[in-house]
Amino acid sequence: MDGVAGKIRCPCLVLEADGDMFFRGQPQKIYDALQVPKQLVQFTAEDGAENHCQSGALAYKDEVVFNWLDETLELHDGAKG
Repeated sequence: MDGVAGKIRCPCLVLEADGDMFFRGQPQKIYDALQVPKQLVQFTAEDGAENHCQSGALAYKDEVVFNWLDETLELHDGAKG
């Protein structure tokens, strides 16, 4: 993502799984490099979503993502505003 993060112009949600064995530390690096509205959500063993792609708690991960979309897009009953 070197040289790319600065080109991103939309709000970003970055997810990090504490037990991710493939990309450990990468979510924090991209989060730090982003220059737009952003949120970093860390998933842990306590919530059961600590694995890569939050595979242990997909419904919980989906809830986090959809709540972020709703808040970020300011959606209410499916309509902006």
